Amino acid sequence: MLPCHHEIGHEAMKITTLMLALFAAMIAASFVTYGNGQAAQETRTKLVRFPPNPTRRDVAKRVPDWRGFVNLGRCEQPGPSKYHDGVQWGHKGPTYGGGVGLFAGTWRSVGSPYRVFSGDKWETILVSDAVRDRFGITAWGAHACFHP
Repeated sequence: MLPCHHEIGHEAMKITTLMLALFAAMIAASFVTYGNGQAAQETRTKLVRFPPNPTRRDVAKRVPDWRGFVNLGRCEQPGPSKYHDGVQWGHKGPTYGGGVGLFAGTWRSVGSPYRVFSGDKWETILVSDAVRDRFGITAWGAHACFHP
């Protein structure tokens, strides 16, 4: 006897729930790389939540050393003083972009809901912080410029 459509839907929901649980476990068991290049295991239970239209206050609460990303941006995507903080936050290069020179795939990999290389300083800093949490500050070639 074939299962009814309700039972098939229930089974699909169980599989989807299991897949989401496995994905969450993979994120929680990620590695963090520190500035010296040495990897250390840490349990990452913090889920990244990106607020809509972030402000300086939102960023300051979540990223106490956010000025380090401004300094990083001055090395990665410097601009004349007409740009905010001397950084071209909206730079759209052929491979890397945004104020801190991220790869578009990296921008998306942290689950950012923001448009890639939006040009918004605060969005870029929040995404950059999520990238640092996942890959470490050595994800940037100019990581030596990161200092709060």
